[in-house]
Amino acid sequence: SSGINAEWPLRPGKTKIQGNTVERQIHLVPEVCYMTGLTDNMRSDYRIMQDLAQYTRQDPDKRHKALIGFKESIDESTEAVNLLTSWGLEMSPGILDVTGRQQPPEQILIKNGGTFPCDARKESFDNITRKNFVISSAEIRDNFTVVCTSKDIAAANTFLETVAKVGPACGIEIRGGNVLEIRSD
Repeated sequence: SSGINAEWPLRPGKTKIQGNTVERQIHLVPEVCYMTGLTDNMRSDYRIMQDLAQYTRQDPDKRHKALIGFKESIDESTEAVNLLTSWGLEMSPGILDVTGRQQPPEQILIKNGGTFPCDARKESFDNITRKNFVISSAEIRDNFTVVCTSKDIAAANTFLETVAKVGPACGIEIRGGNVLEIRSD
């Protein structure tokens, strides 16, 4: 017996065949699947991305504390320790301390001579650059190419649309562009 019952419902899913941008409906056996990554709907949902940011953009102290907690949970699990041992692995008794320096936030220079500190918490300065022109810019126009695999054609086209909208607002003349599809990544 395979452990799979023919009467169990299948999990609907979507897939793109290599080289094809059309999504296809498929049905998966739930017992042998698990989700990886984020769907396009999840990526476009601001609330989901905001919730994820609390885990993906942790400050070093929180990250250190989470790693300690993870290590302790493995150490407390006999099953996890036995599995690691069967692979010839063991957990280090502690987390490796590394000496480092923290640099002050970068100052972003804009066209009129003003400066803005880059917000280290957001790890982003897109709001500043959207509202202020850059010091000098290249006239990129349509003289550039985006190279991508077949599965990323839609993302490449979205990128071209976005730079055409955002570029002029920052004082960068950019439009058009080309997409070059490669067969394999």
